[in-house]
Amino acid sequence: MKSGRFFFGTLMFLFGLLAGVVAGILFAPRSGQETRRRLRGIADETGQRVGKITEETKQAVNEAAKHGREWAGEAGGHLKNIKQEARQTATGIVEQGKGLIR
Repeated sequence: MKSGRFFFGTLMFLFGLLAGVVAGILFAPRSGQETRRRLRGIADETGQRVGKITEETKQAVNEAAKHGREWAGEAGGHLKNIKQEARQTATGIVEQGKGLIR
């Protein structure tokens, strides 16, 4: 569920950014050439920021997957130990029962 909130937050950030750019264009008292130059700069800066966020997100997802695999491996090991202990306990109980029957 957290990934949905992250996606929604990112989407809202980008929407707000777009709304700010549009408002800036509509209300800016600059020439067309100067506005285009500024927009190009804003687009470049935004592209760099989005690229950085994308890379950081990719690294975070990879790290989370790594930890998930480690946790799953540890859990599997614990379950294997529990299975062995249960088998040994059951074998012991059966042996005790056989001893009582004799």
